[in-house]
Amino acid sequence: MKNNKTLLIFIATFSIPFVLAFAVLQFGWFNAGTTNKGELMPAEYSVKAAKRGDLWQIVYLVPEECDALCKQALTAMRQGILAMGKKQGKLLAAPYYSNQENRAMIEKVIAPLQHKQVVDMAELEPSYTNYLDKNYLYLADPFGKVVLRYPLTKNHPEMIKITKNILSDISKLLKYSRTG
Repeated sequence: MKNNKTLLIFIATFSIPFVLAFAVLQFGWFNAGTTNKGELMPAEYSVKAAKRGDLWQIVYLVPEECDALCKQALTAMRQGILAMGKKQGKLLAAPYYSNQENRAMIEKVIAPLQHKQVVDMAELEPSYTNYLDKNYLYLADPFGKVVLRYPLTKNHPEMIKITKNILSDISKLLKYSRTG
């Protein structure tokens, strides 16, 4: 009797954790953690703004009419890159424009940046304009693959938070990247 009781305790000691782990996963009681703050892109898109292949890119598709949200997005792009300090040399601001009248304004906003390239939207793959939304800032790797996106908002405190999220993700990516 004592042997059976010892055997049952021994089996329970090793099997209960497995049963509990299975139940937690099966019933969705566990939230898988993510370390990125941005939203992963659902499909693979590439942008070719960088002249050099070692720069991470912050991409923004400027709308035809650059309103307050647009200007706030360009300012967030600039401020985010400047906030990177000595690592800002590894980042490229790449706003894409479709309205020639916006080009001078864009260049003025991002003028203080070390690496910048204002790109005509015509250079972007035509089908991408259907999938890349103008209400997001995008983060692309040095090879041009768009990996993360960040929603834009008119609320200034929320936009500051989004800029901090971009900085957090860029810092992590630069740390783990072999090219950046």
